[in-house]
Amino acid sequence: MVLKSFVTVKSFMVNLLNGNRKGQGMVEYALIIALVAILLVAGIGLMKDQIVAVFTSITNTLQGATAG
Repeated sequence: MVLKSFVTVKSFMVNLLNGNRKGQGMVEYALIIALVAILLVAGIGLMKDQIVAVFTSITNTLQGATAG
């Protein structure tokens, strides 16, 4: 019983330290996606005034087209 538990723990540790590298890659991709998301939010925040101006211009143009 003790030997079986020891073998189970040993195999778990070996897999943890050497074997399963799939999780590592997934974490790296998640970190890259999170970094890209943060950069997008920051970039949109910096360009907020220009974005508002573009949508205001579009709205005014569309209102002028429907009024005439």
